[in-house]
Amino acid sequence: MNSGIISKRYAKALLAFGKDRKAEDELYARTEVLARSFADNPELCEALDNPVLPGSRKKELIRVAAGGTVSRELDRFVDLLIRNKRLPLLHSVCLVYGDLYRQEKHIRKALLVTAVPLPPETEEHLQQRLETLTPDTLEFHSRVKPELIGGYMFYYDTYRLDASLASHLRAIREKLTK
Repeated sequence: MNSGIISKRYAKALLAFGKDRKAEDELYARTEVLARSFADNPELCEALDNPVLPGSRKKELIRVAAGGTVSRELDRFVDLLIRNKRLPLLHSVCLVYGDLYRQEKHIRKALLVTAVPLPPETEEHLQQRLETLTPDTLEFHSRVKPELIGGYMFYYDTYRLDASLASHLRAIREKLTK
């Protein structure tokens, strides 16, 4: 079984259902929260895959992971996944849904990871500059990751620029050990 193909089919169906109900924006927001919850809590995947846990309890876990409230459309979609025994694919479906939604709405993601917090005006200036370079809407986020030691990592769409001190030190160490 190819779970990637199955996840994509369910995500396409959810997007079509959301568009019919004029709820695709709300579904996008909730699936993004769910995807972050899955990434932050790997135990959530294990719980949804547990055959002993009843479907009602799984729905409650999903509701909490989605931020406390879910739309009627997402609730019906989760019922469909439970009925078809596809609930373990929910994380993948959420990720694919986000990709399909952004592709359809012409949205690009950008993430700036720094070792220390940047001043808000610097972040705002960078976001404005990036928005002038793309005709698409920009979804800009920043994150602090002290492990970088210094510098930054920048993710834009499918590209990654690593200008962190940690990666430079790692490269130097690899050269010295060879």
